[in-house]
Amino acid sequence: MELVLAPIAGSIIGWVTSILLAINSKIVTVATVVVCAVGSLLGVAALDALVAHPYGPAGGLVVAILGAALLVALLQVLRGLRTMAAAR
Repeated sequence: MELVLAPIAGSIIGWVTSILLAINSKIVTVATVVVCAVGSLLGVAALDALVAHPYGPAGGLVVAILGAALLVALLQVLRGLRTMAAAR
């Protein structure tokens, strides 16, 4: 069930993230929502592979949020590294 709800939660997280970051571009907002949905799905899938579902629905939501946040942070770091490499 968490694998079904994780992308939905991730999409909501991505939408809220785009509001908090004051993203005005619709394309960037859509990309943020998709990245968060994928990150949530990856986080829940990774935990499911490591643990046999002891975390329940609330834990699944926390894992979805953490997965989305980690993927967004990773992409921000990669974007920063690419910008620094282009500046050289």
